[in-house]
Amino acid sequence: MEHNENIVAREQATTATGEPRVKQVFCKKSKQWIVKKIYKPHTTKFIQTLIEKVIENRRNPNITFKDSTASLTQPQPPLPPNIAPVPKPPKKAATSSFKSRF
Repeated sequence: MEHNENIVAREQATTATGEPRVKQVFCKKSKQWIVKKIYKPHTTKFIQTLIEKVIENRRNPNITFKDSTASLTQPQPPLPPNIAPVPKPPKKAATSSFKSRF
C-alpha cells in the first residue's frame, strides 16, 4: 500500500536554490561512498481510511482474532555502528562523479 501510494510517482526533492537534493551512503558491495537521490516526503492520505476500516472490523462481533492487540508490539533492536572503513568524501566530489542508471 505504501509503495503504490508513494514510491511509484515521488519526485526528487530540491534545495531552496532549486538544486536536486542528494545524500552520501556507504555501499557494502563496492566498498565506496556513493550518491543517492533524496525524494520528497511520503504522504499518508490513505492511512486514515485504512484505520477506520480496521476499527470497524475490530468492533464487528462476527469477526474473531487469534492474537490480542497487547501482544502485537515488538522491541526495537539497537542500531549497529557505522560499517564504513573509509571516511566519507566531500559532497561536492561525490556529486560530480554521480552517474544514474536511468
